[in-house]
Amino acid sequence: VLAQYQGDTYTVDPGSIDRAKLARKNAQAIVEQYAGCSDYAKLAGYVTAICRLVRYDDEAATPQWQYANPQIQDPWKLIWAFDGDSDTNVVCEGYAQAYQYLCELTAFDGDIHCRLVTGNVSGTEHSWNLVRMDDGKNYLVDVTYMDGDWDELDDDLAHWIGENRGRLFLRGG
Repeated sequence: VLAQYQGDTYTVDPGSIDRAKLARKNAQAIVEQYAGCSDYAKLAGYVTAICRLVRYDDEAATPQWQYANPQIQDPWKLIWAFDGDSDTNVVCEGYAQAYQYLCELTAFDGDIHCRLVTGNVSGTEHSWNLVRMDDGKNYLVDVTYMDGDWDELDDDLAHWIGENRGRLFLRGG
């Protein structure tokens, strides 16, 4: 058990269990909000919901923060996406895990499956989702790059994101 969740060496902190239960309840509420919608609307709505709940945690993505907080893995996990705390935010893996989790909780009308994918974007590790739709094709969903104010960064990746943000939902096939 990660130190941040330990009660002592062999137990889990009860508050951590409560936070996980709250995150599950909040995620389930999002799924219920879109239950009567089309599969496409559910998938799009989940992006919107996640982007309303969190922002990209620039600080956690730095080696300095990771060195200073080696036991804190939450920016890479879905709990902080759904914990209801505006001060806890995520990096790309947290966005992708949150999106996949909502899809896993969903009863889609069609044969839709979501997977988390990792790789590199402009030489930087990144996570996003692939969604297999009814047509049997896989499509990109990159919630991370659909969120936030990437335009304030002055580099090639930020420029690309600014120009392509609208094409990062169900892209490909």
